[in-house]
Amino acid sequence: IVGLCLCPDGFTGYYIPLRHTTNPGANVSWPLFVEQFERLVEASLAGKLSFVFHGGQFDMEFLEFNGDVNLGGECWDKAKCWDDTEIEVYMTDSRRRDKRLKSLSEKEVGIKQIELDELWSDADKAKPGWKKDFGTLDPEWEGTLLYGGGDGIATWRLDAKFHPLCVNPD
Repeated sequence: IVGLCLCPDGFTGYYIPLRHTTNPGANVSWPLFVEQFERLVEASLAGKLSFVFHGGQFDMEFLEFNGDVNLGGECWDKAKCWDDTEIEVYMTDSRRRDKRLKSLSEKEVGIKQIELDELWSDADKAKPGWKKDFGTLDPEWEGTLLYGGGDGIATWRLDAKFHPLCVNPD
């Protein structure tokens, strides 16, 4: 993970860069991130908010087993601390094949997101040794911010749509 996407309201997306190699001075310092993320975990454990992921197993493993700190810890063991839109979609339609965030956001909540490949020009892709690595993008570039913030907004809206169907199925 080179950054995190946050969305508090379904309309405002934030991207927090952590480990971009291009323009690393724009990254949020790891100690500051840890301090602030631990505040969010405490609020989640107190029932004041819940985390919403899409395909959260990867994110949780990164946050929990990052080496120097255990971000989230017991929060990940408590079902009321988090939701996962990929799981919610599966619970409402287990036969659905495509559970990718980008396609779900367009089909289910009407958000056409930027695809990762669109963030590089054909000239960039033609350079020797080029590889698709989000961490190589400038975290202050509008494309990076739109991509990251868009993921947060889409995840929030998918949760708003699918979570009630999981809690109160008909």
